[in-house]
Amino acid sequence: MRRLTTLLCLLTTWACTPAAVAPSLDGGTLVDTGLLVGTDAGPVADAGSNPSSDAGSNTPGSIDAGFVIEPGPPGSVLAECENICGREAEMRSCGVEFVEQIDRDRCALFCSSLVASMEPANAQAFLDCTVNACRPDHAVDCAETLFLGPTPSQTCIEAGHQIASCPDSDTHFFEDAWRCESYRSPSEQSGLGGTGFVECLASSTACGDMASVVCLTEAMERSGRSAAIQELCRPVANCDQEQGFGCRAMASGITPVLGGRHVEMLGECIAAAQGDCDALAGCADWDLEEAAISTACREGCSACGEDDWTETCQNLCNWTERSLSGTDARSYTACVTENSCNLPHQLAACSRRVLPEVGATCERFWQRATSRCNEWREVPAAFVEISCSLSGVRTGTIDEAALLRCADRMDCTLEPLDICLKGRLGD
Repeated sequence: MRRLTTLLCLLTTWACTPAAVAPSLDGGTLVDTGLLVGTDAGPVADAGSNPSSDAGSNTPGSIDAGFVIEPGPPGSVLAECENICGREAEMRSCGVEFVEQIDRDRCALFCSSLVASMEPANAQAFLDCTVNACRPDHAVDCAETLFLGPTPSQTCIEAGHQIASCPDSDTHFFEDAWRCESYRSPSEQSGLGGTGFVECLASSTACGDMASVVCLTEAMERSGRSAAIQELCRPVANCDQEQGFGCRAMASGITPVLGGRHVEMLGECIAAAQGDCDALAGCADWDLEEAAISTACREGCSACGEDDWTETCQNLCNWTERSLSGTDARSYTACVTENSCNLPHQLAACSRRVLPEVGATCERFWQRATSRCNEWREVPAAFVEISCSLSGVRTGTIDEAALLRCADRMDCTLEPLDICLKGRLGD
């Protein structure tokens, strides 16, 4: 995982590309007693008893981009695709690769077929990006892979429009919409701040760093844990204000990988640091490869003596554990320590035990995808399932129908995790 050098890169530098801020594989209830170890961070309830205000509202968005895409007879081409293929230099600057990979006389037909394979809202957004937004003086990213796969929620599409309208923005709203989705919290846990954060982004008129400050403050207040979060992170902020901001975002549970167990572990780390600024900086470090591995993950991954696998196993276990509630994390790690040396499949099986619906959806997706594409069968199903459980599937943005459509439509030469499993940290 590349180091997230500052939280402002994660939360406010919207032009940061996923490669610059994301790991290659991203990515119950929260704190059951209402108390963090060593620090009162306030109670966080089980979403089953106190549903999130956003529950059920993560419906795919609709996009009015000024295009009505009428299906034509087989072999017909879109006028917009003729436009795209006639502007090769501009398209290259905006990341549209097929214009130089496909012969000019076949380009418009290929483009039209590509658009037809997209979800309707995504197709409109792709044409808006390429025809309207991509200009010689405005090289936004219109890479076709961004528009393949599921559609972001209406909330994040609105946030994307707001972010893209800010002065000096060099991104298209659809890219910003998917980055917005990667800030949502796991849907099975309420009291976390991801929902409030993305809803604020959709309604706020603030730009840049100020948008993050305003929306994190609002997310903390909406969670009912603002005072407890401030108190928890005070030692970090006393050493470094920027790291204090990052700590508050962590304690709020922004992104699918930061669940109740991570909030507990953050409290444990801050308490153990005893005011040492170097140690506190480590507690608030967004590079989770540097975060402490629990005893259960360490023992569960090292018992089989596969040294080359141990580090990867520990990271996968660590990310999954930290994304869960306190109760679910303890069930998960108890399962991991029942080590059958059937790794990595045991990690996925343990995840399915605590997240049965998400696990079943992710399992069916990969079965459907590999039934079509021989190229993908070499990828261990467990890696995909773990990545899936830390994506928009976990936050409720991507439902099973959309995920299976992606499996059915995707070009087998593309990377299925990047196309279908969007909404992960850094997307």
